[in-house]
Amino acid sequence: MPSDLSTNNTQIDSLQLLFRGPNFKAKLIESANKDIKEFNRLLELCLGEGHQVAWRATWVLRGCLKKNDDRLRPHLLRIIKSIEGKEDGHQRELLKIFEVFDLEEEFEGYLFDTCANIWENIEKIPSTRITAIKLMMKVAKKYPELQNDIQLFTTEEYLESLSPGIKRSLLKSIH
Repeated sequence: MPSDLSTNNTQIDSLQLLFRGPNFKAKLIESANKDIKEFNRLLELCLGEGHQVAWRATWVLRGCLKKNDDRLRPHLLRIIKSIEGKEDGHQRELLKIFEVFDLEEEFEGYLFDTCANIWENIEKIPSTRITAIKLMMKVAKKYPELQNDIQLFTTEEYLESLSPGIKRSLLKSIH
């Protein structure tokens, strides 16, 4: 975030402006990448309440990340534990953070369980559910015994709320 953003309200106001200009997200990313304090402030906004601000902050934070980003690694368990109770779109953005990490064993169980809870809730929006099952599949690649769980999670009961194209794509990636 630009360095002149010193109060939380100003940070929130700047995040609410994200969609008003094409370069604003890039400026926030640049600032967070230059200053770890700004990066950490952005992280705190991601984990906070207030769906729109937190969702946008997570969207920006994901733009800052590199593969296995050391700045975020110490916070991964906290991020996983924060997912429950968030709005669907915010959950999806938080889950997408884990797409760029090779997870350590200690986090995989928490992530798999969190994703399974999201996937099982067929009332959730399909994009959030698909992101969750893709992460479940990522974990299951390392643990063949979880493949049976993946098969159980892809019965018609869980697939009926998905569009035919998404359903086909998911089934193809499993088999």
